[in-house]
Amino acid sequence: MHRACSAELRPWRNGLGILMNVGAEKLCGRRTRMKWYKVDPERIRAAKQKAVDGGAEFVSTNDILAAFWSRASNANALSMAMNLRGRADGVVDDLAGMYSKNPFWADDGSLKPADIRRSLEAGAPFGCMPVPGFFETLFMRIALTTNWSSFFEELRIDGCEQVRPATHEPTLIKAQAL
Repeated sequence: MHRACSAELRPWRNGLGILMNVGAEKLCGRRTRMKWYKVDPERIRAAKQKAVDGGAEFVSTNDILAAFWSRASNANALSMAMNLRGRADGVVDDLAGMYSKNPFWADDGSLKPADIRRSLEAGAPFGCMPVPGFFETLFMRIALTTNWSSFFEELRIDGCEQVRPATHEPTLIKAQAL
């Protein structure tokens, strides 16, 4: 198994192994049951303190929830859909469109909030990972996480009323609440 960084991973991420992995889960897997949980602010505070006590300068709530989801789903890999507004050159808040990146963590790279934060702060290419072979990819557990809760803004257009979207809350599948 050879190691690859960002652009070299693109063929693997868009390859037949991933397509068949996801397709087989959709066609043959068990029906997904969604459950909603409220995040306990005290447990988040304690997790942030634990990360700081362990040497991290900062971890976000999203780092904590992503690491929790990676552990709870027993994933081999974690992908995080990430908003690039204000984080990439030229991608400012008033541009139309969706600007996102999906960093990928393999094996134990996403189990601790501080590891996720450290790799994000290091910037692209977010480090390197071993490229799994076809059969390993076919049977691996891949978790996906995203957080767009800070993206909503009131839009005012004369003569129109905005309908507020449903509350964006973390969704955990087959996992205990954090």
